[in-house]
Amino acid sequence: MKNFFFCILVLLPGLFFSCKTSPPAEPVPSPVKEEGGAAVTAVPEIVSAMARIVRKVQSRDVPVYYTLDENAAIVVKSDLVDGEGKNEELFEVIYDLKNAAPVEDFRYRVPFSVENRAGGLKEDHELDWNIEEGRSGLLLSLDDHYTGAWVENFERFSSHGAKVTFFITGTWHEFCAEALRQGHDVQYHSLGHLNLTKVSRGVFFRETLAALDSFRNKGLRFNAFAYPFGLREDWMNDALYPYFEILRGYGVIFRLYPLEDLGRGYHASVAIDNIIYKDDEDFKAHITLMLRTLKFVSGDQALPLTTHTISDEALWGIKPWRLNYLLESAAGLRLRYYKYSDLGAMPSKE
Repeated sequence: MKNFFFCILVLLPGLFFSCKTSPPAEPVPSPVKEEGGAAVTAVPEIVSAMARIVRKVQSRDVPVYYTLDENAAIVVKSDLVDGEGKNEELFEVIYDLKNAAPVEDFRYRVPFSVENRAGGLKEDHELDWNIEEGRSGLLLSLDDHYTGAWVENFERFSSHGAKVTFFITGTWHEFCAEALRQGHDVQYHSLGHLNLTKVSRGVFFRETLAALDSFRNKGLRFNAFAYPFGLREDWMNDALYPYFEILRGYGVIFRLYPLEDLGRGYHASVAIDNIIYKDDEDFKAHITLMLRTLKFVSGDQALPLTTHTISDEALWGIKPWRLNYLLESAAGLRLRYYKYSDLGAMPSKE
């Protein structure tokens, strides 16, 4: 009995003081027992805003777009916001597609930089770019009436799975039927390839419309017209829309177009003629960056490219090895080919 009262006297003060003890200010993480070892405490990961942005970029979980700098050079970017209110931070990402390093077929390592616009902090990183099938692709066209050179290169196009559009001048020619049999496209480029900004309206309509019946009588109806020299005046588009859904210009500035916007209206195609690229390495660098940008940016995009004949000497044409480089580069990026006759079937935004 004495032992019983002794235990009560000893235990009651301890119980009293333990009930008075305050709970910890923050919950203590539960111990995690490692296999074969002692229990350790799990520490929550603290990730900086910069690290969060880098992870998003590396997972390709951000929209990507392109701009042109003051020299019309391509800059591929992303803009991101981290945080809210007073804690909001703005970040700019620049992708260096020019120096993307191939790792294996359809896989690259892409250098990129992330800059905190407010704080000026900048870091360099890399991401894995796995080239997957998609809808983005090329609108490759050849202009004028170089039918002999084009026929000689049908096999070249076929071996690379390339489908092209021939914008021809003049009236119906048997080349048209052969090109269609090969799976290519034929569209119109005027009767005599005149500068339409220098002629009367009567001559304008003769150049653009007078020969259409010679094609229609053979079962060929055009949905696209390419302005000779890429030159036009504003009224010309409205004059031609009743006859052609698509009007195509020609220039040297890089432009991408959403596929859904190309079924009707005007767009300009990038010239890839020998006269534009005097230096072979310059040609390779520009083609590489243009095609990588087309594949890398967000959305289903098309890049219109235009040349004329296929020749080592012609200024208004493309060297055979350059054409090979273009076609092989497109295949390595899993880019599609679109014909102008395909575009009317593209779903529109509306």
